[in-house]
Amino acid sequence: YQRRVHGPLMREGLILSAAHITGGGLLENIPRSLPKHLAARLHPLQWEFPGVFRWMYQQANLSWSDMAQTFNCGLGMVLIVKRENATSVLERLNNAGETATIVGELEEYHGGPSVIIENPEIAWAASMSPQAEEVIKSPVSKSDLPHVALIFNHTTEALKLLLDVNTNPNYPAKVVLVIVLNQPTTAHSEECDHAGVPIVIRES
Repeated sequence: YQRRVHGPLMREGLILSAAHITGGGLLENIPRSLPKHLAARLHPLQWEFPGVFRWMYQQANLSWSDMAQTFNCGLGMVLIVKRENATSVLERLNNAGETATIVGELEEYHGGPSVIIENPEIAWAASMSPQAEEVIKSPVSKSDLPHVALIFNHTTEALKLLLDVNTNPNYPAKVVLVIVLNQPTTAHSEECDHAGVPIVIRES
């Protein structure tokens, strides 16, 4: 982004504002790049909703607002440009190797949410492409998965449920360490030993 966005396009005044979509998702990050009198209206069918997000949306039974307030939903950065410059900026970004598209427009803010997403429950619930379904369903070696350390201060039953993910081939992570706040019970230690996961004690 620094080379392609904050470089020539910024210096030429073609980009009025930019929102890096991180924690807080679309609903919290885009308003920070807008003046108070404007709102953004997004059309989710105009960009690709990644298969991994669609899978989470469907499998976890999340609401569209949960998704939009937590994840970027396929938009890593949103640029605000004048309507008359949109085509030129789009062409230059795509020519530079970015995947860019027009995803919405600005309108006068009349109260309520400052980011309006048109019919996301329809757009995001659409069937995944065959390629995305194949990726989601493909078996993954546990050695290739992200490693997770758990900080734990709850019941033994809850700990067992969390450790069971290591035997679930469909879970997208592997637990490699349990950090227990205060003194663990014998049952805590037995569960970790049974799962082959080290346990570390930390005073809270």
